[in-house]
Amino acid sequence: MSSFIDKIIYEFMMDSSQTARFYDLVNKSLAVADLPNVAKLIGTPVRELRSLPRRIQENVCGAYAMEYDADSTNTDLIDTIREMIAP
Repeated sequence: MSSFIDKIIYEFMMDSSQTARFYDLVNKSLAVADLPNVAKLIGTPVRELRSLPRRIQENVCGAYAMEYDADSTNTDLIDTIREMIAP
C-alpha cells in the first residue's frame, strides 16, 4: 500500500506546477498536529480548539511549534495563544 501512495506522491511532485500546492496542503495538515499539546499547555479542551477556524488552529500550532520550551513555564506563549483564540 505505501508503495502505491509513494508513487502517487512522486508523480504529483513531478508536476512542478503542483509542488507549491502539495507543500501547502502537507504543511497545513501537519500544522494542527500539535493541537492536543496546545490544549494541554493552555488548559483548554482540545474540542474547543478544533471548533476554531482552521487558520487560527494553524497559527496557534505554528506559535507553539516555534516558541514552546520544555524547560520553561511558557508564560508568554500561553498568553499569546490565549490572545490568538480570544473571541
